[in-house]
Amino acid sequence: MATLTTDHSRPKPYEVRWSWYDADGKRHSRKKRFVTKKSAESHRRKVTVEREHDPQQGKESFREWAAKFTKSKEGKVSAAYLRKINGILKSSVLPEFGSTRVDQINTVDVQEYLDRIQSERNLTPATVRHHWLVVSGVLKYAVKRKAIPLNPATGVELPTDKALGRIKPEAVFLTPGEVAKLAAAMAEQDPTTPYALMVTFMAYTGLRASEVSGLNIDDVDTMRRVLHVRRTRSKVRGGWEVSSTKNSTSRRVRLPEWLALDLAAYLGAHPNRKEPSAPLWPGRKIHDAQRFKGGKGGLDWSRPWDRDAFYKRHFKPALAAAGLPERMRLHDLRHTCASILQSAGVPIEHISKQLGHRNVVVTQAIYAHVFDTDTANFMDTVAAPPSTTGKASVTQLA
Repeated sequence: MATLTTDHSRPKPYEVRWSWYDADGKRHSRKKRFVTKKSAESHRRKVTVEREHDPQQGKESFREWAAKFTKSKEGKVSAAYLRKINGILKSSVLPEFGSTRVDQINTVDVQEYLDRIQSERNLTPATVRHHWLVVSGVLKYAVKRKAIPLNPATGVELPTDKALGRIKPEAVFLTPGEVAKLAAAMAEQDPTTPYALMVTFMAYTGLRASEVSGLNIDDVDTMRRVLHVRRTRSKVRGGWEVSSTKNSTSRRVRLPEWLALDLAAYLGAHPNRKEPSAPLWPGRKIHDAQRFKGGKGGLDWSRPWDRDAFYKRHFKPALAAAGLPERMRLHDLRHTCASILQSAGVPIEHISKQLGHRNVVVTQAIYAHVFDTDTANFMDTVAAPPSTTGKASVTQLA
C-alpha cells in the first residue's frame, strides 16, 4: 500500500509513504519526499507494483513456473507452438535457469544467457528472439501471478542482423519456364512419383508446405476448379499432427484450367481416389535397410507427404539437375506463386486471398518488391514544364 500526502510548507512538499509485510509477517514501512507531484505519483505507482506480490511464490524455481506457464497455454495456442515452447525449455532454458528461484533472476542474467547462446551456437537473431520469448513468457506469467513484481527479461537487448553483419537470405522467385524446368528434372529423377506435378501445383497455388501435407482427396474440386484448404499436417514423433490453418480459417484457392485438368487426370489414377479422407499427395515408406543406405523407398499412398524427406531426397537433387539456385527452399515456391500471379495482372486483393494472408497489408509487406511498379517507366511520361520562350528553360550557373 502506498499513499501520497502534501505539505507546501516544506521544500519538498510531496511525500510518499508505503508499507509491506515480509515472508515472516513482519510489517515494514518507508517514506520519501519529492519536489513535484508528477515524480511523487510515479514513485507511488512503482512501489505499489513492486509490493503487490507474494514472496513465498517468488521462492519457487523457474522450472516450477515454466510448468505452470506451459500448462496455462494448453488449449490457447496450437499444439505445434506449445511443442516448440517445450522444446526450447528442455534443450536450452531449463538447463540455464531451471533450479534458480524465480525472484533471483535479474536482467543481467537473462542478457548474459542470450549473449552466450548467440555467440557459442552462432544462432540467428530470430532464433535468439524465440528463446527470449520463452524466458520472458515464463517470467511474465510469474508477474501475473504475483510471484515477482517486474519481468526482468523486458530490459534486455536482442541481437539484430545489422549489428551482427548478417544478410538475410533472399527469396528465390522462379519464372514459369524455370518451374517447368524444375518439374522436368523431378520427373526425370523418378518418373514413378507424382512429385513433378506436385511441384508445379505448389508454384501455382501458393500453399504452405503444411497445407500441402494436409490436403485430402475431397479437398479438390476439379469441376469448379477450386481447392479447399481446411487443415495442416505436421510430422511429429510417432505420427502426424492435424491442426487448423495458420489463421484458423479455411479458404478456397482457385486453380488455372490447365492445372485443374492435370489434377483431374491425377485423381483418376490415384489408388485411394474413392476414399475422401485419404491424403492427396503420397509420402514415402522407407524400410530400415533402405534408410541406412540412403534409399528413397516406395510410395505410401496412405501416408501424408513429408516435406523434410522430400526436400532432402528429391527437391535438392532436382534443383541441382535443373541448374537452379540450390539455396532455394520449398517456401520459395509460395513466393514464386505470388510473383507469377502479379506478372499475370492478378490484383493484389485476390493474391492475398489465394495465399491465405490475414489482409492485403500483410501481402504488401512481404512482397513489397514484387508489387513495386517500375518508376522509371512512369518518369518517361512526365512532361517538362512549358517555356514562355518556346525553348527549354536552363539556368546558367557561374
